[in-house]
Amino acid sequence: MKPYQPSLVVPIQGLLILLLAVLLGGAAIGALVSLLSNLIYVIILIPIGMGWSGGKLVAAAVRVGKIRNPGVAIGAGVLIAVTMYAAMWASGYLQFRNVQAAAVLDVNPGLNQAAVDREIDSVLTSITGQSGFMGFLLVEDQNGAAVVRLPGDKSLLNLSPLLSWIAWLVEVLLMTWIAVTIGREPGPSARRATDGTERSSCWAR
Repeated sequence: MKPYQPSLVVPIQGLLILLLAVLLGGAAIGALVSLLSNLIYVIILIPIGMGWSGGKLVAAAVRVGKIRNPGVAIGAGVLIAVTMYAAMWASGYLQFRNVQAAAVLDVNPGLNQAAVDREIDSVLTSITGQSGFMGFLLVEDQNGAAVVRLPGDKSLLNLSPLLSWIAWLVEVLLMTWIAVTIGREPGPSARRATDGTERSSCWAR
């Protein structure tokens, strides 16, 4: 007997459940990792855990939403990986701005928020030639990605600027691969079904 093949059915309600899980769950995971990275962050290893968590979330949403299209599950795995990584960096940027704002206000306590923001962007521009998030990213690049980051912004080893970009790219690709692999995996019953007697709720015909 031929094994079951997915029917490619994608209920609208199931798709909405999947999108909410991916966007909200991915953002929450990324923000949480950013906060926890103030305690410890191990390059490559932490993104592996993020990819696993994101993949499990996608798989759960696929089952709940009765998504029977592997392509949708693959797309959700890619999207949650990008969302998690973007949220992690965005949260890191906000933390950076808060720390810098506190430093500016220590020197000039009378400044309003707009003036503080201009001061921070001015410093970023003077150092990197860019303001805002891009300036922050270039500062991180100049400092070099920490292989192991410890409390108090200490690190055991920092990579060169070129290796930092390579490491960040590897993190994104590895996280995406893990999230897609786990997220599109059919349930146990779907893997065992070969004779029409067992059906998975999200992968059966």
